[in-house]
Amino acid sequence: MQRKPDKVIIIGLDAPIAPRLYRLCKEGHLPTLNRLFLEQGVWARHCLVPLPTITPSNWAAIATGAWPSTLEITDFNVHVPGDELNKAHQGLFSDDVHAETIYEAIAKVGKKSILLNYPSTWPPKVEDSIVLGGASIALNTWAQNVQLTTIHQLEDEVITWGQAGSLVTYAGPALYSTQLYPGATVIKFYQPGGWGNLSGQGKAVAAQMPLQFRGNLYQMEPVTWHILVQEGKAIVCEKNDVATAITTLAEGQWSPVITKEFRTGKGLRKAVFRMKLVELSPDTERFRLLVTSLAATEGWTHPPSLAAEIKSAEGLPGPGLSWAGHRYGWHGLNTAVEMQYFEDAFFADAAAYLLKNKPWNLFLMHAHSPDHMYHAIADALDNPDPEKRKPYEEAELAIYKSIDDMCAGICAGADDETIIAIISDHGAKPTTGHFGINRILVEGGFLSRNERREVDWSKTKAVGHGSVHIFISVKGRDPHGIVEPGEEYRRVQEEIIKWLYEYNDPESGKKPIVLALKKEDARFIGLYGNWVGDVVYAVGGDFSYQHGPQLPTAQHGIGDLRGVLALTGPNIKKGMVLERTVWIQDLVPTICYLTGWPVPAQAEGAVIYQAMAGPNLK
Repeated sequence: MQRKPDKVIIIGLDAPIAPRLYRLCKEGHLPTLNRLFLEQGVWARHCLVPLPTITPSNWAAIATGAWPSTLEITDFNVHVPGDELNKAHQGLFSDDVHAETIYEAIAKVGKKSILLNYPSTWPPKVEDSIVLGGASIALNTWAQNVQLTTIHQLEDEVITWGQAGSLVTYAGPALYSTQLYPGATVIKFYQPGGWGNLSGQGKAVAAQMPLQFRGNLYQMEPVTWHILVQEGKAIVCEKNDVATAITTLAEGQWSPVITKEFRTGKGLRKAVFRMKLVELSPDTERFRLLVTSLAATEGWTHPPSLAAEIKSAEGLPGPGLSWAGHRYGWHGLNTAVEMQYFEDAFFADAAAYLLKNKPWNLFLMHAHSPDHMYHAIADALDNPDPEKRKPYEEAELAIYKSIDDMCAGICAGADDETIIAIISDHGAKPTTGHFGINRILVEGGFLSRNERREVDWSKTKAVGHGSVHIFISVKGRDPHGIVEPGEEYRRVQEEIIKWLYEYNDPESGKKPIVLALKKEDARFIGLYGNWVGDVVYAVGGDFSYQHGPQLPTAQHGIGDLRGVLALTGPNIKKGMVLERTVWIQDLVPTICYLTGWPVPAQAEGAVIYQAMAGPNLK
């Protein structure tokens, strides 16, 4: 009898475009991923993901092997049956996952797990496990368990649900500049009278730097630092005294990792961050100083003492790249890539430490950077002009190289008996064709507004919710219900579906809706029960944003909504591209089959026998 492997590493990437990732591996740009999965393993060419193609539901589906309705997380924002139809919360909490996960299942037989930045794993469910982050999509970020109480009107006449973003423990990125940029803090230089320990060399100017604590979870006591510019360098000081210097930077230079204490609503707390002097003109007329997120050094690990054990010379335990900063003109593409490297470096260092020094059987992690990247630059990557496309292609490659380096650091903790998997929750595509489901419902007469553009519930039969759901306002079920259950309900379902299929986009003349189903007919795509809309729909690849309402098979331009699933290790075939269809829910049952571990109680995926060298090996 052959001994079954008892260690598994699963690396999750959010929203990579599978064919582009595969091509970069084949071209030799990503040596670690190429070696592990193309040369020594199996790559599934046709990996499908559940609808909607969205983050919380699909990462939970991977961890449980179950479909979204079984999980009761059926979209990014979850509508609880019986609540107001315009209420929801982000499905990123461990209590939202109503199915057993692989780490819960194996804990029952004494196996130990390390969970790094994996969504919906906080607060921890398994006492004897190691958990870093998991309360949102990045370390030091926290999803808001809030009710979305309004449908707001956008300038293009689309009614959509309010979005509640995640909070950063202490502060998100900030820019301090002499020029006006969206969201930046404008500073003004003055003659440095009253400064201590000034050298006598070169003309100097100074400015106050009031720290910005935006998007913060904790209340922060105001802090003002000071900047001195002299001889082409910026000195950031705690007080107007060079002896209190925090860092000294030349143009284009990053600081090392800085640790400072701040007074918060929870008392005195340490934060780590880095700074970059993005721009400094000789006359200081143009000055830009970027500060990364202020990342807490504690409060995001289980057990709590673990955070202090993890050291990273260059990495930061916080949100990585700042594409918003790039969009606002704070910094260029290279700086965004560098910020992503800090997050990836921390992941690699944390994983290397944990895999070496802690007992483990399962290592499960998630990195969100491809999703952030494609939301920001997928349109630019799809530009037909090669010259305009080139800098974005270089940035895309640099992000994937950073991920490849991260994977190398993680997989150094594996031996020849370790199963390694890479998986994604969905793909991505460029923005194409305007689409708004509630605008379509307004035009069809199903949703009504009053003079203040609020929903008029007395005349509203249905509203769109999240990515793919339409809820009918049913008497006795919903607080403002006007549609009688039974015959009228079924008639409204049919009328909505008929209208969706008939609807033509006025700009393109195309039909955005490629699939519309009654709730009771959507079971064959894994959507059923009280947690899904009364009508479920999907759009094609030539409509809407990067992912969400599109079919899992949708492709457009550079984009592809299919997922990534690849395996390597004992009893896995080598150098094989698998042509059969697989689902991301198949990974956990396959891992459990290979290892002999308990299968999670609600797992619905299939074992990928065709990936195995000996599927009948006992």
